[in-house]
Amino acid sequence: MDEIQTCAFELRPLRGSFKADFDEWDLAASRGDTAAIRKVRRSILSNARRQLSGPVTELPGFYVFTEVNQADMRSILYIGIAESVRRPLAQRIVDRLRDDSALDTRLDELDDNDARTTVLHRLTVALPGSGQNYLEDHLRTAKLLRRCSHVLIAGVNADRDLIRATERVLVGSASKAGAKLVNRHYAEFRGACLPEARRLARRVLGALAPQLPEDAVRSWSAAINTLA
Repeated sequence: MDEIQTCAFELRPLRGSFKADFDEWDLAASRGDTAAIRKVRRSILSNARRQLSGPVTELPGFYVFTEVNQADMRSILYIGIAESVRRPLAQRIVDRLRDDSALDTRLDELDDNDARTTVLHRLTVALPGSGQNYLEDHLRTAKLLRRCSHVLIAGVNADRDLIRATERVLVGSASKAGAKLVNRHYAEFRGACLPEARRLARRVLGALAPQLPEDAVRSWSAAINTLA
């Protein structure tokens, strides 16, 4: 297995780079131009993919959404994986951002009702007849990104099954240590884990440790050690 390579992205500058795109989206929505909105949405995701591209993010591995204003496990918000170079870390993060209204920093300044109205109007024009079905997903992702300051990346060429098993260890142990994760899967994982997965989880945490609060690293490491 190769060495773990790391990098980090600040999310707010990334999100802020799409202001003109959302201006164009809102203008197209005001005139009911579905085709123009679809073009804007393709541009947003393509640009996000380009900005996230780099030597580390083109690898499989792990990514963690964090909030630097928290000094303990509350700083850990979401843990994700990329299983192979076919869909590497950069693409998996973009997949997580596919609820693309969440990339609009102006939603951060709105109250819940105004944000809901804005996003609903965008979606119903973008996807006539079905856009409203995606409203809650967009609002949930927007809430996550409003809290998130950085995405931490740990790229490693490892077997797909090992990456999946290590995800269970990382998510389950982070939850056990007190992280309030957005993750729906594995948050309650407390079962037996492969020794190789536990070892890789320790290595990933060690690689990311310089970018995490010391208290979070201690708590997370201790929780990993409790998984048999």
